[in-house]
Amino acid sequence: MLRSNRLLFIGLALIVLLVILLKAVLLYTDWLWFGEVGYQAVFAKILGTRVLLWLVGAGIFWALAYPNVRTVRRGRLRLVALSERSMLSPEERELIERFAGPAIFWIIIAASVVAGLYVSSRWRIWLQFLHASPFGVEDPIFHHDIGFYVFRWPFWQTALQGLSAALVLVVLFVALLYFYEEGIQISEEELFIATQAKNHLLGLGAAFLVLRGGLYWLKRYEILYSSRGVVFGAGYTDVHANLPVYTLLAVLCIIAAGLCLRSWGERSPRPALYGLGAVLLVAVVGGNVYPKLLQQFLVAPNEIDKEKQYIEYNIAFTRRAYGLDQIQEHDFAAEEALEANDLQRNAVTIRNIRLWDHRPLRSTYEQMQEIRPYYEFHGVDIDRYRIQGELYQVMLSARELDHNQLPEQAKRWVNEHVVYTHGYGICMSPANRVENGLPAWFIKDIPPVSPVGLQVERPEIYFGEVVKRPRSPEVVSPFTGPATPRQRRRAEVEMRRQEELEAELEDYLLVHTAEPEFDYPQGTQNVKTRYQGRGGVPVGSFWRRILFALRFRDAKIFLTQFVTPQSRIIFRRQIRRRVETIAPFLTYDDDPYIVLAEGRLYWIIDAYTITRRYPYSEPELRTPHRMFNYIRNAVKVVVDAYHGTTTFYLVDETDPLAKTYSRIFPSLFKPFAAMPPELRAHIRYPQDLFEFQAAMYTIYHMTDPTTFYNKEDQWTIARERSQEGQGQDQWQLMRPYYIIMRLPGEPEEEFILILPFTPRNKRNMIAWMCAKCDPEDYGRIIVFGFPKRKLVYGPEQIEARIDQDPDISRQLTLWSQRGSEVFRGNLLVIPIEESLLYVEPLYLRAEASPLPELKRVIVVYGKRVVMEPTLERALERIFGRPTEAPPEEVAPPPEVPPPTPPEVSPPVERQPEALIAEAVQTFEESQAALQEGDWRRYGEVVKQLEQTLRELESRMRRPKESTD
Repeated sequence: MLRSNRLLFIGLALIVLLVILLKAVLLYTDWLWFGEVGYQAVFAKILGTRVLLWLVGAGIFWALAYPNVRTVRRGRLRLVALSERSMLSPEERELIERFAGPAIFWIIIAASVVAGLYVSSRWRIWLQFLHASPFGVEDPIFHHDIGFYVFRWPFWQTALQGLSAALVLVVLFVALLYFYEEGIQISEEELFIATQAKNHLLGLGAAFLVLRGGLYWLKRYEILYSSRGVVFGAGYTDVHANLPVYTLLAVLCIIAAGLCLRSWGERSPRPALYGLGAVLLVAVVGGNVYPKLLQQFLVAPNEIDKEKQYIEYNIAFTRRAYGLDQIQEHDFAAEEALEANDLQRNAVTIRNIRLWDHRPLRSTYEQMQEIRPYYEFHGVDIDRYRIQGELYQVMLSARELDHNQLPEQAKRWVNEHVVYTHGYGICMSPANRVENGLPAWFIKDIPPVSPVGLQVERPEIYFGEVVKRPRSPEVVSPFTGPATPRQRRRAEVEMRRQEELEAELEDYLLVHTAEPEFDYPQGTQNVKTRYQGRGGVPVGSFWRRILFALRFRDAKIFLTQFVTPQSRIIFRRQIRRRVETIAPFLTYDDDPYIVLAEGRLYWIIDAYTITRRYPYSEPELRTPHRMFNYIRNAVKVVVDAYHGTTTFYLVDETDPLAKTYSRIFPSLFKPFAAMPPELRAHIRYPQDLFEFQAAMYTIYHMTDPTTFYNKEDQWTIARERSQEGQGQDQWQLMRPYYIIMRLPGEPEEEFILILPFTPRNKRNMIAWMCAKCDPEDYGRIIVFGFPKRKLVYGPEQIEARIDQDPDISRQLTLWSQRGSEVFRGNLLVIPIEESLLYVEPLYLRAEASPLPELKRVIVVYGKRVVMEPTLERALERIFGRPTEAPPEEVAPPPEVPPPTPPEVSPPVERQPEALIAEAVQTFEESQAALQEGDWRRYGEVVKQLEQTLRELESRMRRPKESTD
């Protein structure tokens, strides 16, 4: 038996040593990686804090548990002697004692380790507590600075909760030991507790009640986050019922603790029980029954009167927390007085109206520019570039390498980790240029070719959005799947565990090896290259190869002969995971975008500082990351696609959270002024943040508490129709969209983000919101409100008018015949001068080919709805030609001229017989095109047939009209 126990102990020890070894390998390789990216100070600060807190947590638990256990063990002989009803024989007790002592010791050690891990995981709370920054705003109930609730209150609450949990475990453990030592005996007749056991447990109970009193005192502040009333935050019931009850409970807990100590000298612990009973009674009655009665019988019948003040608090603090208090409001006349000359004066805006939707454009990019199956366009970004002196809105996407798309015979370790190492170049096209239904190109092909003079000097993409290793089986999102809170928490934990597992098994590349890398395809040959960048950790030495083989659980790193003394290993190439590893305390946008600056490729990622501790601020629940009720776009992160260099720029230096993180990690952030001008010209206001603010503004534009309570002027984000396929209609909320335009009262065009609003349960438009993106005025948000007595068509009404137009409806029905699919692009609301222009592109996709083509552009202005092959022709049909000469500064680049409508000669009158013969011939051509599946030709021939039949109808009517 002793031999088996010894083997078991040795086996457990080896397992523990192996876990420690692997953890040490991860830590050391992380240390090397942080050194490579230049943020070892950040890693050292986090690691050092976690180790310190682990020692503190383990030491506190040991200091609580070991003396109490030793007190029990010291008095065990006296306790046994006092017991006349021992259920164990001396031999049995001696056998148990042989193993009990070591077992208790190791149990305390294990519990201390776990307690240390718990405390260590709260490193962020501790660092924020030490480096807290004030907000400069006080809450209206307790008059503390908001920084107290964001930085200091969480620390005290976590500390008292941790101590309380540890003390509960110690009490349970001590009680079990007393039961084992027979200082506590339970029988059918009575409960026997030895004096030593009673005094000991009373002392621990007194300590627990003191901690509980502290928690009740801190719980008073939780009323600021109450959801009981009509708004988020403390309401009348919380202030007049819960607050005094929590204060009373804190006092009663201290009194009960004193009664526990007073019971030491008495045989009966009745005083302590009385004190505990009073605490429980007040907690049940005062914490539940009394607030419900007050809410139902006093507040509910007089709700607007009782809650008015607290509604004002909620409005003010929510607007401040989401930056809504900085929004400027202006009137917008919504006139219908646009003329062709007005369009000419806003030619830059017209020239940059986005006709390409990112969804069909990505398919077009994939079909025309992926070139090889192992390349992938992860998404299409929108930006603006100054080309040949003019500002253009463009669509662009990075051509990344996806190892999962390699042919099966090529999926070998050497190819995946040594040869195929990077993507290559970008594609860029103007947002509104169309050539035969397809996009024009500013940048295309491999190597990159630009007809407008853009240079891509370093097209290789080693760091990007595409992850090589396929994701593990999908876990149901806790925000869309499970309904109960427990299921949501479990799903969220599972998702985080899955992400951690993927992070450990992340892909890696070996560069500077004996084998050259694949650079790009060229005909039947492949061009080779070698990485010349600064990225990667040296891995050429014997020990480094062993370390990284252990880290990635891949022995081939150690066994391969391709590694040389100059070799480097590149990992954490997925840019979002890269920045999250460096600064895990920031929240990152889901849509990084690629930027071409000075011939190099960079990724820009928006980072947010968030908290859910802002008093009275309504929480935002739509984010898949975490709940928050305060957010700032305080940081822009730039990642070099070739070198992997990652730089954090502090955009909002007034944000208290950003100030706190700057104090914690002084070497992490650079000032926004240090960002190169070429990159600063491409920053943009993030769509996600704008959506959050817009969703809040639909309610919190109402600042009068009575109006807010009655929701008299509530708005909603406008909806548009997304129609794909044969009659499958879906209504969806409009997403914010970028546009280059000149705002009313501004001297020149700028890059902005825009979103329209409609009244609740109405379809007309009430206002539109825009956010400025250019560095000079970045983040300024303006809301333009329409006259409330004037009907301004909303997107849903415009969609309905489009559907009701007979010519458009007929054409859509024709295109939706078998073998083709109509794809409806985003409906764009374009403010020009003091008027609104509506533009919606239409795409056609043949069933046999996934290549969508832009076939028509629908323009709506006032009462006119037109559909033409180009935007220029549609605008000309509505407004005619301008009388003013076009200014030279807005001419398009000569390399990518806009399509112009062909000149039409005067029609020649034909006889009915000729028209009938032509119609028969045209019909036969349409049937032939239909059988061949040539839908482009089919649409052209059918349109020609329609024109012939109309001319025949007009010709046949003339004799009758002249006779009459």
